[in-house]
Amino acid sequence: MSNVSRGGQATSSGDGTLSCNVSCLVGSISRIRVRVHVLLPIVWLLQAAVGLLQSLQYGLLLLLLWGPVLWSTVLLHELCHCWMARRVGAEAHEILLWPLGGLAYIGAPPTPQADLKVAAAGPASHVPLVLLFLALWLAFTPVSLFVAELCWLALWMNVSLALFNMLLPCWPLDGGRIFVDMLLIRGYSVPVAAKAMVFTSVPLVVAISAYGIFALLHGHFNGTFTLFVGIWLGMQTYQLHLLVQQSSAHLHPLFARAALLVLSPAQQQPQMGTPVVWARTSDVQIVQGVPIQRGIDAPVAVQRA
Repeated sequence: MSNVSRGGQATSSGDGTLSCNVSCLVGSISRIRVRVHVLLPIVWLLQAAVGLLQSLQYGLLLLLLWGPVLWSTVLLHELCHCWMARRVGAEAHEILLWPLGGLAYIGAPPTPQADLKVAAAGPASHVPLVLLFLALWLAFTPVSLFVAELCWLALWMNVSLALFNMLLPCWPLDGGRIFVDMLLIRGYSVPVAAKAMVFTSVPLVVAISAYGIFALLHGHFNGTFTLFVGIWLGMQTYQLHLLVQQSSAHLHPLFARAALLVLSPAQQQPQMGTPVVWARTSDVQIVQGVPIQRGIDAPVAVQRA
């Protein structure tokens, strides 16, 4: 749902630090490592348990919907980001599945236009899935009401994920990345694009969080999940806001590559005051395709051990 190392989401994510110490490698697809956050199966079972409080059949329905159906959907979404990244000349390293969605760790696309294609590839993956589940719903309605209901819920889940990621201009959702890419393509500077991102994100964060609280108070099973999404998006927006206030938006993962893309080659040379650190490989993490020293969030030149 988000491509924090390039909705969203995750992230958005974004947090490269989130995945390294609390996730497990479960395999690889197309030479892309797939990791699962340790909390994911716990959250999945808790969601199914909510359904069991109503009936065994509803619990089984949520078990399948929030498990195999959702996470295969999210995995395909993130794989499409990765495949498109490779198609436009960027690297694709890893995917993290975590309780709030998926995160794709990929390199820097060469231009904002290419980055826009990568961002849009994820939401576009839901179109064939919507058609697939629609066909399955039509086929199973006269045969099995349980399977038909599962397909119907999966259909609307994919519609919701596509619209949520594509249309909401909020970092680290895909819509936020698309919004920023369009601003950069039109010639706006990184500081202006960053301020616009914060300006559009704040009301969306408030609305999502408010809906989560409303749903939670009225006993809807998706209330807790929606509220956590709102809180997470709010944290990401606040981090960007702090950098905007410090005139350092170019250091944010959302703009780390964009800042170079919109500068002339002469302007891309190291400047006095730019934080450049030497670090050993073991002390470095890759965030948005940029090597960053753990703990201080400064760009580094990696010294091989």
